[in-house]
Amino acid sequence: MIRYIVSDMDGTLFYQHGKTVFDLSEENQIGIQLANQNGIKLCVASGRMIDYGKRICKWYQIEDCCAGFNGAVIYDHGQITAQYQISFHEIKRLFQCLELYRNQIRNIQFQSLDSIRYFDDLTSDYAQKYIKDYEKVGIAPVAKQTITDIIKQSMDIPVGKISIIVNDQIEELLIALKQELCDLTVVQSGQQLIEIVNGRVDKGTFCEYLLRTRHLSKDEIAVIGDAPNDLGMCQYSHHIFAMNSGSDIMKQAAHYVVENVGECITKCIEINRREERK
Repeated sequence: MIRYIVSDMDGTLFYQHGKTVFDLSEENQIGIQLANQNGIKLCVASGRMIDYGKRICKWYQIEDCCAGFNGAVIYDHGQITAQYQISFHEIKRLFQCLELYRNQIRNIQFQSLDSIRYFDDLTSDYAQKYIKDYEKVGIAPVAKQTITDIIKQSMDIPVGKISIIVNDQIEELLIALKQELCDLTVVQSGQQLIEIVNGRVDKGTFCEYLLRTRHLSKDEIAVIGDAPNDLGMCQYSHHIFAMNSGSDIMKQAAHYVVENVGECITKCIEINRREERK
């Protein structure tokens, strides 16, 4: 019997959202209601800051347990139970490596464990976008200090994730970073997005946490995602779902391909009913 579903957020639970990412599609809202009615707990694991997951838990009354920064932060019923940052030494190594690919990079963003965003150019379209996002949702303000300030002054910022948006040739940069930064977890999270977190974690870290703390088997947990950074969850579940709108690599790893999280939840309920009839 499937007792838990772990869902990615961007491109998955947030797919076809409304005015803000928290305005979930009607299909996903109905799915969450069905999960609650049928005793299935929904958790979220995201590359976003943990505050996004915490708000989703509260607004939609799902299991008050989530992961942020691709597993680098785990929150469980009011407490942060795990937290892994990127060391300043690793940040310096990263920027030395990026110098060779400067022409391919469109934007770099630091995200701190205390949910603050850092950019190098506060007038850039990316910085301005997140300044406006903060005005809408009240999560993750943009700092006045720049990334250059942080590096030059060796500022003690608890960086949880680094996001890099590239112009093109993402595969070349991805391979280079994985080779040079073997102590960090480097994943592709979108067509032009690379995310970097502490090397001890990925989204599978959160699934392992649920298996251990909830005493689950792999048959009792389902996972759903859309991007390569969701692959870490797959080894912890016998019920793997991928978004039809997602990456080919995620769909190849999946047992089921669905249009939205609501359809995933409906399928999980059907699986449980078949098990009950046996």
